[in-house]
Amino acid sequence: MSRARDRADSPLLGTLLISTTVSDDATVDFNSTYVTSSYDHYDLQVTGLIPATDNTWLGLRFGTANSADSGATKYAYTCYFIGASDSDGYQVNYNWDNSSSAILLTPSANFSMGTGTGEGLSFHLRCWDLSSASLYKKATKLAAGTMGEGAYFGQSYASVGGYKEASAVNFIQLYASSGNLASGIVSLYGIKKG
Repeated sequence: MSRARDRADSPLLGTLLISTTVSDDATVDFNSTYVTSSYDHYDLQVTGLIPATDNTWLGLRFGTANSADSGATKYAYTCYFIGASDSDGYQVNYNWDNSSSAILLTPSANFSMGTGTGEGLSFHLRCWDLSSASLYKKATKLAAGTMGEGAYFGQSYASVGGYKEASAVNFIQLYASSGNLASGIVSLYGIKKG
């Protein structure tokens, strides 16, 4: 494969910084070893994420002091879900908050991560402007998965969120609303502007 198409080496698509296997972890954290001023934006590629506790939502936090900021009014988000079911066709769910302690990446417990057969959440998350010392931080996510209420499948999620902090970020965290994250793979990519 040419360098222009190789995601691990392409400045357009990002440089692979680390790939980690989730194994009964309370959080998935990327600290200042990986989140540095060398990159402007970061991508998380998440595959087959399964929580230890059924029907839990997934949260995203950032930090500027090499730890997650859980400030109760620092985050805002909008999250949308649509999924299909054999029994009633489809369901739509959304959730939003303009003064939260995290960016919600799944809309609610019943339309969230699950532990049943075939369930698992996979998604691509872009974290924007993390090295900026003047812009608030943003996140956009597109996902596909089977939610905690296993009758729904072929679902899609779309999330957008913001972190009300102008200082440069050096910490990214994923966590479940209840219990640990049991399994999955999370890869972090750094992306430079232009």
